[in-house]
Order: sequence, then C-alpha cells, then structure tokens
Amino acid sequence: MSLGKSFGNAATPRRQYIATESFVNDFFTYTTSTDANGLTTGAFTQVSGATAATCPQGRVLRDNGKRLYPGANPNVNYAMVGVFDPQTFLSGFINPNSPIFAMFNTDKPYFTDNLGDGKNSGFDSNLSSTGLANEGNAVFTNGNVIAGKQVYSDARFSTTGAAVATTGFPTASTINVAAGQVFYVVNPASDLIINAINCSTVGTHAYIFLSNATFGSSINFGTGLRPTALISSGIMNNISSLGPGRVNTIHFMGDGFGMTEVGRTLNLSSIFGVGPPR
Repeated sequence: MSLGKSFGNAATPRRQYIATESFVNDFFTYTTSTDANGLTTGAFTQVSGATAATCPQGRVLRDNGKRLYPGANPNVNYAMVGVFDPQTFLSGFINPNSPIFAMFNTDKPYFTDNLGDGKNSGFDSNLSSTGLANEGNAVFTNGNVIAGKQVYSDARFSTTGAAVATTGFPTASTINVAAGQVFYVVNPASDLIINAINCSTVGTHAYIFLSNATFGSSINFGTGLRPTALISSGIMNNISSLGPGRVNTIHFMGDGFGMTEVGRTLNLSSIFGVGPPR
C-alpha cells in the first residue's frame, strides 16, 4: 500500500568530488576481520584496479551513500565517504576533507561522465572561444584565500596553441592571458610583435619565455602589453649568444589598464639599463 507520492529518490546522495591531482594513493577499500579472541579490526587497502591512469587529476567521483566513522568502525580515525567513479566503475572510500579532493557541482547527473571525453562531459558554453573543460567552479570572494601549497595555473600555452613551439612565428602573434600564465616564444626566425587579449583583470600574470632566436631577429610588445623598455634586435642577438637551452623571461602583471612589465631576467635588464649591472 502506498503511503504517499514519491518525488524522486530522496535517499540518493547528490554530492560529488573532483580530484585536484591523481588520487591513486587516496582511494581505499575497507575490510574487517575477527581474530581468535573475537576482536574485530579494520584495514584500508588500495582499491583493486586503481592506477595513475584510472585515477587521474580532474576525475569526478560520485557519493554512493556509504560512510565510515571513528568509533563505530574499527581502525577508522576520521570520517570516510564512499564514492564511485562513473567512468571506470571503481568504488571505494575517500577522506572528503583531503586536499586531494574538492567539492563539485551536485546537480551534474553521473551518467554524463560516460561520454568518453574524460573531461566531465564537454566544455563550458563560451561563445567567444572553444571554452574550457568542465573541471571546476570559478571562485569569487571578498574573504581570504589561504593555500598550504602553490596556487598556479596548470595550463601552458604558446602563441601557436602548442605546449612548446618548435618552428618560427608569424610577424604578429596574440596571447590570451585568461587562458594561462606561461607563454613560450621558441625559435623565432623573423621580427615578431606580441599582443595580448583579456588583460584587464587586476593581478593577472603572464610570463613570456624567449629562447633560441635567430641572430638579428627582433621582438616588440604591442596591444595589451606595456614593457618598461622597447625591445629591439639587441635582445635577440643576446639570446642567440647564450647557447642552446638558455631562456630569457619577461614578467607582466595586470593592473586594470593592461599588462605592465614588473620584471625581466638580468641579461635583458642590462641591455636597457634596467636593474643591476652585469
């Protein structure tokens, strides 16, 4: 006999966690055993099938409703949450307060993880670009942001979109400082102008690495970038003389008006009389 209407499965947990790095060493199976004296003990072991490949950074884990509590479960020192991975179907326990995991949007259906893209099913709806992978929520706060480890952008971009370019660049290239912090200019074979977009946010960083220049080529910064001094063929002649594997760096920071230079490597500073002499 029905005692009332059902409005969905209210008992199904909706909480989800996203891994901030590989969680292969933080994903456990819990088992208990009883010794000859009738004492029950518990033990955590690595989930069978868990590897660096099956437990990557960015994976979203779904709460399966299981719980382990100190006192109630032997050899459990802090509350553990049961989760499953909708892509590999592995299940186990995690510490929900571990720095390895962060909360994720609880309205995302678990079955959308199985579309095969490995990036939590697609990209954000950004009309001005291809969008970013759905791997985390933006943060907007007036409070403190305190980190016990590094705060960094995990993306690395060159002006060609590759991790590190190995061929010459066109005469004008544009970097998107909203997409990453590190930009490589590798093997420029001719004069080059670098422009920047999305550079009005205060506190945005851009590190431009320059290496392996052809002797005599020049580089200048255009729209969106404000260096302390113009760069001419001198910088490229200097880079060429350093030898293979040597890199110069110019650091820009957003000040609300654009990206202003805040520092450069010593040999660049010496060329233009900025910073201590060599």
